[in-house]
Amino acid sequence: MPENSTEYSFSMKESIIGAQMLFVAFGALVLVPLLTGLNANVALFTAGAGTLVFQAVTKRMVPIFLASSFAFIAPIIYGVNTCPGHHVRTSGRRCAVYHPQLVR
Repeated sequence: MPENSTEYSFSMKESIIGAQMLFVAFGALVLVPLLTGLNANVALFTAGAGTLVFQAVTKRMVPIFLASSFAFIAPIIYGVNTCPGHHVRTSGRRCAVYHPQLVR
């Protein structure tokens, strides 16, 4: 295919990469907020903003999608359960104020 052609050729490799991206995005943008109690809209906005900033900094040299990580589920759930009755958005700050022995 010529370099300046506008035709698109569907390939199996691209469909597999697209399916992988679908699972990554679903897990990061839907499952993590559901498991942690965070707002899915905030997860979507921060994933988009973080990806755009990363792409601007790297001048689009690295194809990547930045989003929530399953690595942070345990600490978030611990923080929410340690300071019950507080909103998820502020539980970390309030926990640090009310329970300074937990923050070292």
